[in-house]
Amino acid sequence: MAFCESAHDFSVAGRFYAVDTWEGDQHVGELEPEIYTNLKEVHDARMGAFSTLLRMTFSEASEHFEDGSVDLLHLDGAHTYDDVRRDVDQWIGKLSDRGVMLMHDVAVKGQGFGVRQVFDELAVQYPTFIFQHSAGLGVVGVGEAISDNFASIFSLNEDETDRLIAFYEVLGEELTERIDTPENRIKVKAVRPQ
Repeated sequence: MAFCESAHDFSVAGRFYAVDTWEGDQHVGELEPEIYTNLKEVHDARMGAFSTLLRMTFSEASEHFEDGSVDLLHLDGAHTYDDVRRDVDQWIGKLSDRGVMLMHDVAVKGQGFGVRQVFDELAVQYPTFIFQHSAGLGVVGVGEAISDNFASIFSLNEDETDRLIAFYEVLGEELTERIDTPENRIKVKAVRPQ
């Protein structure tokens, strides 16, 4: 919804899709059914004209998108190496010549997380950038015609990189402090991995 709100606020045209089962996984735990119904109610009322929630797996959803049709892909699904590698392999061809992939949780190590390993593999072939704060966000420049403004993130010097990362880290911390209240927390039942 943050992507949609930004697109709306800055008059960015396009279609947006969120893909998830909204059931949870081994790292998040089992999600209460109300998570999806509450999200859908708010989403559809505010963003339904240009955004769609696809309640399915990433694999199922990939069949609904043409190759080369996606400009921005944010991967934040199951986090094991095999799951992340499968998602990347199924979706990377869907990215357009302007395509950028965002990968959540690149700073998480252990606990069966394989996001960083897949990110590092992609970094051999594509320009990348990492925001290390929180759980980390990896940026992968997959397309060959990424806008110059966006592509500049991949060529920052060390001082510019440090300033950019610090800026977003402070913004993230301030936002987290404002919204991370008991009444805003999602209720999640812990499920032990099999």
